[in-house]
Amino acid sequence: MQNPVDIDLLNKTYSFVSIICIQSSNLIAQIAQSVEQRTENPCVGGSIPPLGTTSA
Repeated sequence: MQNPVDIDLLNKTYSFVSIICIQSSNLIAQIAQSVEQRTENPCVGGSIPPLGTTSA
């Protein structure tokens, strides 16, 4: 005789694993972008321009 499958537990587990995979992918993408910025184009600022300066 087979053990009954707890569908609710399977769905919760699948959702949890999906969230972890998405968060891991986002983190890896952020790290890769940061590394690329430092190695490929170190003198260029990010997409947000720096604040202006004031002269005295």
